[in-house]
Order: sequence, then C-alpha cells, then structure tokens
Amino acid sequence: QLGKTLVSHFGNQMNWNVLGADVIVDPSSNENDTIVQQSKGMKAYIPLPQDGSVADLSVALYRGVSNYLSPNNTKSASLDAIVCASGGWMGDVNKFDFLQHSINDNEGLEDIDLEEEYMRESSEVCEHMMRVNYYPIVAGGMIGPT
Repeated sequence: QLGKTLVSHFGNQMNWNVLGADVIVDPSSNENDTIVQQSKGMKAYIPLPQDGSVADLSVALYRGVSNYLSPNNTKSASLDAIVCASGGWMGDVNKFDFLQHSINDNEGLEDIDLEEEYMRESSEVCEHMMRVNYYPIVAGGMIGPT
C-alpha cells in the first residue's frame, strides 16, 4: 500500500517522473498497459526478478532506468528522486513449536537433527527478510550515482 500511495502522490499530485519497480506484478491489472501506469502515476514499470540476488535486482533496475533515461526514448527525462518503499514481514520461528511439530511429524526418524532443521528454518526467515527489505534498498542505492 505504501508504494501505491507514494506513486500516486509523486506521480499524479506532484507531477514527478515516477518509474515503478517491483518483484510482484499487480494481478488485478496489466502493469504493461500505459494507461493503467499513468492512472497510477507511473511513467514506466520495471519488473524485477522475484527471487533475485542483490546483483540480479541491481542489474534489472539499472537496465530499466537506463532504458527510460535513454536519449532514444521519447519519454526520456530525469529522475526527481529514488524512493524505496519495499518491505515485508515474516515472524521468527518459535523454537518450542517447531520442535514439537517436528517431533510429532517425524516419529521414528532418528537420523533427523532437529536442532539443525531449526537452524535451517530460522536462517531461511533471515534470508527472506534480507531479500524483501535490504536487497531492494541496496539495488536502489546503486542506481543513484549512475
């Protein structure tokens, strides 16, 4: 919601050149439709790889911004700002619940190290949080100086 609000405010109300970029395409509309983009306040939309690394996101964002700012683009303009409204949430793994659930599901499987599985599950939560909160900030920050 924050991203949509910022796009609408900066694009429609402030008349800024707004490029949208996200790993998720709004399933209720066709993001490639110029009329839909402009009604939301966007001049263009840059799709980003959903499970991409920092490098993948940075390169995709760089290419999209470069194409938009290219002298060959009839909509060519400068950017007024780079605003990142990324975010997501995933709660920590509750160790007690995880162990209870794992014990109940894996009775008789002595070769499973539950502590190791708990570490793996907890690390996946950290990785997800980095992917949705930190990586987009880094990718956006790398575009600024270019």
